[in-house]
Amino acid sequence: MWDSILLAYADRSRVVPPDSRRLVIQQNGDVLPTLLVEQLPPWFGALILIFFGLGVATIILNYLSLVPFTSLDPSNWFLFGGLGGIALGFVLSTQWH
Repeated sequence: MWDSILLAYADRSRVVPPDSRRLVIQQNGDVLPTLLVEQLPPWFGALILIFFGLGVATIILNYLSLVPFTSLDPSNWFLFGGLGGIALGFVLSTQWH
């Protein structure tokens, strides 16, 4: 079976790492079906949880009027900041492999 992405490149070293190339490309030139997945650094999952946690904490602290260095009234800016943190955590979680 031929894999179209590997056949699209004349120089396949850009697509398949050298140590995996001998497993994917056979001696007669046939290319086995492959699924190439980039590995994310191990701290990426913690980064997702940090953004989710900071977003939720910002919203909760805002409504409890416990945000430091502010007046006692809840602010919409902290609400938007918390929602932005949650949204950023969600966007990062869609990139998780």
